[in-house]
Amino acid sequence: MNGSKYFTNAYLNIWDILVLTVIFFGQAIIQSTISFLDLSNVGDQTGLDLSFIQSNHYWDIALELMSLSIAGIYLLVRRFDFKQLNFRVNYYTVPLAILFACASDMATYFYDWGVHLWNAPDLLAQSVENAASSDVLHNHITPNLIVFSLLNGFYEEIFFLGLLFCIPRQYFGWMYLYSLVIRFSFHTYQGINSAIAITLLGVVFLLIRRRTNLLVPFMLAHAFFDVFGLGAIYTQVVLLFQ
Repeated sequence: MNGSKYFTNAYLNIWDILVLTVIFFGQAIIQSTISFLDLSNVGDQTGLDLSFIQSNHYWDIALELMSLSIAGIYLLVRRFDFKQLNFRVNYYTVPLAILFACASDMATYFYDWGVHLWNAPDLLAQSVENAASSDVLHNHITPNLIVFSLLNGFYEEIFFLGLLFCIPRQYFGWMYLYSLVIRFSFHTYQGINSAIAITLLGVVFLLIRRRTNLLVPFMLAHAFFDVFGLGAIYTQVVLLFQ
């Protein structure tokens, strides 16, 4: 008598994607939209402050772990094949993370530069100096921020670069667009310009994702930006050569 085989699903369907979106980002999208509407009532702030600033990282850690647990249970019920998510770590994981971070940082830095040049060209140099000397780069780093940033990098990129692409390849084009819309939608609380800059990070990640399905380098690059902020690398480079 043959034992029963446990079959797994390699592909997620549209309903799986929608359910996972609600689990991962439903609350964040609602809260971000409400905050954006409140921000709009007093005038949109166009300055880019792209560091991750939260006062209660312990609550955020607990919330993301709970959401990951719910998503994991859902995927187990759906008999999802977790083996297709590439978490391989090797000697070039960190160099790739640095490369991905530099590419994303360059894109968002030039976007920031363009925004300032368009809106207030006289304040561009002052903006660079203020960013370089701000607490974002020096004084706010704590162990719980680092822990949360690593978790958040895993949390967001396993969704955007992992689960969203566990679908038939012919639908990848639609999923690129969907991922950018979702990434934008829960960052609007920072203002439109910041949300666009973070979405630009998603664009760079997606372009690189077409060449590799390794997830850990993306997660580490994302964690770096949660700690230091988008644009931090090239801000320092510009000041170094001034």
